[in-house]
Amino acid sequence: MTQQLGLFGGSALPYRANGRKSKAELNATIRSYCANNRAKLRARGKLYHAKNREKLRAKCQRFRDGWREAFMKELGGRCVCCAETYKPVLSFDHINGDGAQHRRKYGKGSKVSRLPLGELRRAHKSGEHPLQVLCANCNVAKGTSDACPCPYGKKRRGEVE
Repeated sequence: MTQQLGLFGGSALPYRANGRKSKAELNATIRSYCANNRAKLRARGKLYHAKNREKLRAKCQRFRDGWREAFMKELGGRCVCCAETYKPVLSFDHINGDGAQHRRKYGKGSKVSRLPLGELRRAHKSGEHPLQVLCANCNVAKGTSDACPCPYGKKRRGEVE
């Protein structure tokens, strides 16, 4: 149930009986405002980001850490070669050695950590770029030598569990 209220010289805007706009009307008003005030909103956003840079970085870092930890758990949460579980040294490794190709899709940066973790999860589940968890030592050894230096599993380069 809406009623017409004459505002600003007789122009009528549809309002509900309680004086509030419906959700669709409110969304249309917001879209219109944003379209008409794009430069003003952009300047306001830049100012907010400049004043709250550290707070926003910390928030993004917490979000990334949460995603990383969840995906790490999905993959076992430990190095597949030596069973290391200390989180700061664990990393995602492309089993087929196609990490550079996967990173090229995303432009700047050469670190796997710069890839969106949602994309890593999708690529792993689809089988396009299968991943495993390796510690820093085993990951470097996989890329530079034929055998892993860890005392537990002397895996050969490129060998999958």
